[in-house]
Amino acid sequence: MTALASEHVTFWWLTLGMGVVVASAVILLLQLLVTFVKDIDSSVSAAWEQAGGVATQTFALGMLNDTLRMAEALRDETGRHAEALSALNSGSPQPVRARSGQSVRARSGHSVPARSRRS
Repeated sequence: MTALASEHVTFWWLTLGMGVVVASAVILLLQLLVTFVKDIDSSVSAAWEQAGGVATQTFALGMLNDTLRMAEALRDETGRHAEALSALNSGSPQPVRARSGQSVRARSGHSVPARSRRS
């Protein structure tokens, strides 16, 4: 009976050894999985932050048309001011375009303050 008992003990030791090897492999694979998940999480977080920035900038693109229209209106208004100042400086009554499209005559009797005159 001791030979049979010895074989049983040997099989038990082999089974325990294989169990330790399998458990070690499982622990190693789980560690790799945790490392990969952390790497994916950091990459997704970075992509999410960049996507938020792109969304903000894309939203601001809609305002470019408004900026263009406002810049054109400012250019037109500045041109009208320059014409009016030129007419006042020259002293000749020239028609100046008003904002509403009406014609306004500059009076020759008006003078422009010294700080606004062009030299």
